[in-house]
Amino acid sequence: IASTIDKKNKITIGIVDTDTYFGGPELDGRRIEWPVYNTTMDELKKLFDIVHIAQSDLIEYVEDEIVAPAGDQDVELKKDAKKTPPDVLLVADPSSLDDIAMDNLVKYVEAGNPAILLTDPIPFFWASLDPDRLGIFNAPKQARVSQQSPYADVLSSSAMPKSDGGSASKILKAIGVDWNNGSAAWSNQNPHLSFKGYWPEHLGDSWPEHYGRYDQAFVFARNQAQKDHVAFNAESPISNGLKELLFFYPGSIRKSADSELNFEPLVSLGTDSGSTSWERLTMTPSQEFNVFDPRAGKITTRTEPMTSPITQDEMKRLDPEVLSEIDDEDYVVAARITGEGKKKLDVVVIADLDFVSQFYYDQEEALGEKLDNLSLLLNSIEILAGNESFVGLRTRRATPRTLEQLETVIDKYRVASTKEQAELEKKVEDEMKAEQERLDLTNEEIQSDQSMGVFQKMQRSSQEAFEARRRLGLKKRKLDRELKETIAGLESDQQQLVSGLENRTRLLAILAAPLPALLLGTLVLWYRKANEEKDIAADRRVGGD
Repeated sequence: IASTIDKKNKITIGIVDTDTYFGGPELDGRRIEWPVYNTTMDELKKLFDIVHIAQSDLIEYVEDEIVAPAGDQDVELKKDAKKTPPDVLLVADPSSLDDIAMDNLVKYVEAGNPAILLTDPIPFFWASLDPDRLGIFNAPKQARVSQQSPYADVLSSSAMPKSDGGSASKILKAIGVDWNNGSAAWSNQNPHLSFKGYWPEHLGDSWPEHYGRYDQAFVFARNQAQKDHVAFNAESPISNGLKELLFFYPGSIRKSADSELNFEPLVSLGTDSGSTSWERLTMTPSQEFNVFDPRAGKITTRTEPMTSPITQDEMKRLDPEVLSEIDDEDYVVAARITGEGKKKLDVVVIADLDFVSQFYYDQEEALGEKLDNLSLLLNSIEILAGNESFVGLRTRRATPRTLEQLETVIDKYRVASTKEQAELEKKVEDEMKAEQERLDLTNEEIQSDQSMGVFQKMQRSSQEAFEARRRLGLKKRKLDRELKETIAGLESDQQQLVSGLENRTRLLAILAAPLPALLLGTLVLWYRKANEEKDIAADRRVGGD
């Protein structure tokens, strides 16, 4: 590749330290090996020069001079500080920047310096290792890991709070992009019917419960000729030629309504997809404690939310039974934003942090097929740096044929399953609303009853609330049972269809196998017979004169 041959003109990448630490955290002046992105970093180091930039050092690329704080005798009052920007700046998880770093990133991008932003509502790598004990942490919706945590040195890139509560609103406004930091997109596409993912052996042989739902955790994007949707923008050199990508709980982005910048989608999921909010995707597990009550003279059970061993805050896990529904929106996972004149900027946004993590390489190896996740990142870097000479070579590879009929069957099942779950969710919400209305009405009657005292009213209200929760629990369990039975029926129907297609294909293969030999033998026999008859005298032929 050109960037490896031309040593003097290698592209320089500046990697900003965020809570994700794409380039690995620095301890005692040394970058430590970081299991999350080690494989990707090894590939980047082969092709490009890497510069690590601390959050606090971003100012050195946007300000001509830095004025030291008043009274600081250890720092020169003024110093020339503006450094030459790298060819491409990579910011993985901009939502974890503090206010000062975010302001400097906005200045950097608005100055026209190329940048890649990786955003993600659910950082999945760490959760995938031990989802039951670790849960989710360092998500945009969560507070930064406290400096009091023993893991702060490797999971917290600043002592200050996240800018705008982790919404990254300043940089998004600057580039004219809307991004919901708590919404994960998913697709009904499933190009690999028998593949159910790879995970650590200690999590068991079946899909780990706290990975969430498989069809929302693993999001494939691939152009499919038999469908109207085209996942990759063929007009952009970044995405043209890509064959297939795999994301993990990715987010989605779109152009802001008031933006005048050019928003060019690179990767999208199509309208056969949906999104799920943070509140639905996650849950807070609880734990029970036995506590002795001296007043009652007995042991009582107390339930409290579990705390994370990493953050010491309430733990968040992925909900294994999250409910979602398909909508009509075409979710964009990656896009390039450019501007001209006073707003001359060039930024690529990819709404996933895990797509080039070690978890991705594990899935690619288990799948046994080449995916293009790394190519998407490398293409973005080289195009932004103005070197697209060899981008086309990277995506030249054979594309295996897919079982389109089976994919169609699976897609129909997944759509039907999603609709069934949406209907269940609607039933649960209606039941909850009805129970709440009934409880409110009962409480009004209790409070207006003049024959009861204050403590009687409190006791009665508590009893009614308990009964309402009990009735709702019974109804929800009944609806959950109905849903599981319905999904089991759909899976059975799907399996029958798949088995029927497989048997039909097998039968056709058996019957069709001897046809070429039979046709060739018939052709040869006819040819020989014709040649033999051609040399026989006419008077010697049967029926001849």
